[in-house]
Amino acid sequence: MRGYLRIGWLAVLTLSCSSAMAADKTWAFDVKASSLGVGGDIHRVIFPDRLNLRVGFSYFQRSQNFANSGITYTGTLRVGGIPVSLDAYPFKNWFRVQAGMLVDLNRLQGTGQFRTDVVKSGVITLGAHSYTADSIGSLQGTVNVDRVSPFFGLGFGNPIKKDKRWGIFMDIGAVYHGTPTLNLQTTRSFPASLPADLDAQEQAFTSGTHRYIFYPIVQIGFSFR
Repeated sequence: MRGYLRIGWLAVLTLSCSSAMAADKTWAFDVKASSLGVGGDIHRVIFPDRLNLRVGFSYFQRSQNFANSGITYTGTLRVGGIPVSLDAYPFKNWFRVQAGMLVDLNRLQGTGQFRTDVVKSGVITLGAHSYTADSIGSLQGTVNVDRVSPFFGLGFGNPIKKDKRWGIFMDIGAVYHGTPTLNLQTTRSFPASLPADLDAQEQAFTSGTHRYIFYPIVQIGFSFR
């Protein structure tokens, strides 16, 4: 719900600004759907037909609950970002090269809770030890990436063309967000061995995610000025 509210505020801001800038042909706006969610951008000419500045926002969130082996899992996937980029048009046509920085909002959060109506004495293994539900409570995990990340992409479409007010565009690229890391916490911490076992579990996760340092960006949208 918060994601849709933010998108709504962005749409209101875009519409309110577009009326004031309609007569200025050095500005343009777009709405888009992408692998970072739904959102929009504001474009500003730096060098006509050669270089534009783009600032945007996109967001999407989905939560899912499921049960397995007496454990109820709740997961929330959040994708989104605030990109600031330069769009270069080396041939002064529709082809563009994009590079910039992204405030990365991607995050995965999950909670595992033993269902006492199904499993009276559940056991979970963390690190080198096994723990009962009573000793750790619920297990909460968050997967994080770098908060500010560089990105690069290729695409087509110049929203600030002298002879057009409307257009479509598409971009394909990637964000370098570093190695995803896992943070584990429990609602209880009775056993003395638990902190070390949580650290070992986090390190094991990180050792298996070093290949996933890039996040793909694919987006398509409509622009207007």
